[in-house]
Amino acid sequence: MGLDRRTYAIYLYINSKFKKGTGNNLRNQSGKLNLKLKTTAMRTIYQINSNEIGEVLLKRRRIAKSLRWWLRESGHDYTSTFSVRPV
Repeated sequence: MGLDRRTYAIYLYINSKFKKGTGNNLRNQSGKLNLKLKTTAMRTIYQINSNEIGEVLLKRRRIAKSLRWWLRESGHDYTSTFSVRPV
């Protein structure tokens, strides 16, 4: 995706609060974003599913990367997703 976790969390917050067609105009007349956001601490949860290990939920990105690397190197099939939640 190319975004760090905080930027992605702000992106998700904006999209959840300001839907298209609801009359909420995010831009003022100069074309700049006119937002006053309350920064919220966000937590990323990584979910990895595999036949060998079952379903695993992890809070640490580095551990999730290591587990995916180990599964890939061992030749096991897996699926992984992540979600961003407020703390």
